[in-house]
Amino acid sequence: MSADEKFPLEEVERCKQLARVEEQFPDADACPACADARKTSGDPTDLCKEHLRRMYGI
Repeated sequence: MSADEKFPLEEVERCKQLARVEEQFPDADACPACADARKTSGDPTDLCKEHLRRMYGI
């Protein structure tokens, strides 16, 4: 069994995205606005407007 069969590339990339968000904003998982943004967009790495502002230094 190849590595790609054990760990599909899409799943690996998804895990890397989630890890980057968790590193940057560990409180985002507890943020109700982030949860709403993720539910609305379907993107498990989406952030609320406040966390996006913090990420971009605005």
